[in-house]
Amino acid sequence: TEYYSSELVAYVRSVLEVIPVSMFEILNRIITVQTSQLKELPTRLEKARLRDVAQLGERFQLAEATHQVAVFTQGILAMERTFMGVIELDPKKLLEDGIRKQLVQQIAEAFHNELVFTVKEVGMLGGITIREATVDEFEERLLALATRLEGYRTSFEYIQDYVNIYGLRVWQEETARIVSYNVEQECNTFLKRGVVHDWQSTFQSVAIPIPTFPPLDKRSVNFTGRLAREILRQTEPSKTTYLYPMS
Repeated sequence: TEYYSSELVAYVRSVLEVIPVSMFEILNRIITVQTSQLKELPTRLEKARLRDVAQLGERFQLAEATHQVAVFTQGILAMERTFMGVIELDPKKLLEDGIRKQLVQQIAEAFHNELVFTVKEVGMLGGITIREATVDEFEERLLALATRLEGYRTSFEYIQDYVNIYGLRVWQEETARIVSYNVEQECNTFLKRGVVHDWQSTFQSVAIPIPTFPPLDKRSVNFTGRLAREILRQTEPSKTTYLYPMS
């Protein structure tokens, strides 16, 4: 009975997943408005300049998107708790799990897509091509990732009251889980025994799975390996000097 009930619950989750998916499509619009269109209001300004900094069109877009998110949430929270076989379904918990799942997907894709480092050819040594990564590209990648994640975090905090969840706590928990899982999987390549498979990981979840991506190079399993190896390349003692005034 418990098995068939869990299968039914999984089916209901998959049907209701359309709601958090739609909410994150709206969230992407909110991120665009907040990060690239809406300018920060000055603490003091002249009354004559108020119309210039009001940005009424952008604020209307933000309000419209926020209202659409609130309507989705209201529809879910209007549902009452019910039993699927022997398992009790809580609509609020279903909504939060769906939001967490979409958030994990977005954050994991950001880490995977942004932390990709290419190298440039700088010369030949004994018939072997010497390749070296550029510092500028390394910093650009990190800044691009920071900007993208900050946009998600800010917008997620903005809508937390409208979806009735603790946005910052959810953000911190899921980000920590993603990083811990990927570090664990990267460490498997250094272990001869005691390897932790995906299905054995304490950081992995059936309801809120952390997505896995194919490796982008021959040495690293995921973005944590690529980042660690890139930091080692950038701080190679044979070609790098640490200057305290330059940090």
